[in-house]
Amino acid sequence: MRGADIELGAIEHDALERLEIETAGLAQATARQLAAAKLPRLRHLDIYYGGPDYGGSAELADVRALLERRDFPVLAHLGLKNTSMSDAICELLPRSPLAAQLGELDLSLGTLTAAGARALIANRRAFGALATIDVSKTYIDDAALVALRAAFPTVIAHELRPDDGPDERYVALGE
Repeated sequence: MRGADIELGAIEHDALERLEIETAGLAQATARQLAAAKLPRLRHLDIYYGGPDYGGSAELADVRALLERRDFPVLAHLGLKNTSMSDAICELLPRSPLAAQLGELDLSLGTLTAAGARALIANRRAFGALATIDVSKTYIDDAALVALRAAFPTVIAHELRPDDGPDERYVALGE
């Protein structure tokens, strides 16, 4: 089953603490269902959004709806991974009510570049509890990595990919 074919329906669970959705192409309907999920004890959330080249139709507005949530009181780990929207997500993250409570932020496997890193660094005060940020298998350059490491306590950055321009960027996990 392709990620674009997954339909979750209404998501509600009073005790669920960890949710991971891994796909190369997340359907917009699924992204919206995740953004509307009622999961008051969720501590760990990883969503692999993928990209349109792999059947994904989720858009930045769908990510924004998730980031605007105020009812994830114990969410400490947020993974917005394997996405072609990485830099745009980094512009949204500092304005999210969730930013201040996150201990771990995982942006790995996507199209993150120095531009996204700069957006995080410029707004680092929004991430008061952030201990770890993962940018592995992204397109950030050495200068951006040095700046991230100066701004945040722990930066994980395995297997960074060379940035040959926007037409050559793709999510790390496909098909």
